[in-house]
Amino acid sequence: MARPVPEIASARLQLPLADLDALYGSEDDAEYPHIGKTLDAGVASFIENLAREQKRKTSLELEIDVSDGTSSPSAEAAATEAIHTYFATEGIPAIHELKVNQNEGNGSLMYVLPSIIVMLVAITLGAFFFIANPADVPIYVLVLPGSFLVILLWVFIWDPLEKILFNSYFLQFRVDVLKKLATVPIRYVYGKQP
Repeated sequence: MARPVPEIASARLQLPLADLDALYGSEDDAEYPHIGKTLDAGVASFIENLAREQKRKTSLELEIDVSDGTSSPSAEAAATEAIHTYFATEGIPAIHELKVNQNEGNGSLMYVLPSIIVMLVAITLGAFFFIANPADVPIYVLVLPGSFLVILLWVFIWDPLEKILFNSYFLQFRVDVLKKLATVPIRYVYGKQP
């Protein structure tokens, strides 16, 4: 018997605009790697945040609600192209940022690993020494340095863990969202009042 294919949730992102011209920013405002006439930064940020509110495996559809104006196939085609191009272009630096984060995390881990090994050996030797000579050494002589080494170990390992585990997850999620938005189906609705 065949296993049922799980349904992928879908979400409709609604973008209210006065007219399609409100979608675009000034050519002078375009920041690298964007060139020429591109999406308004506020509009692009709004669309991206709507998409990031959705779960990771959700398929997306963008609905642009235009309160003034009538349907124009050429304006809609230009708007669709501008949206797809913007998010495809925005994905390039996002991928680089993810790679830089991974390189920094791996580099930090390789730098810290020998220190962690030395600290663990020191803690282990201290524990064995205390077990072998419990009456000879006051407890605080081992507890204070041991506690200091454990805290130092945590401080050393935090940066690579943060980059490899936490930052990578959110950066990858952003890359995935930008890939979805670079091909998102777009629907135009006219005369819809906010």
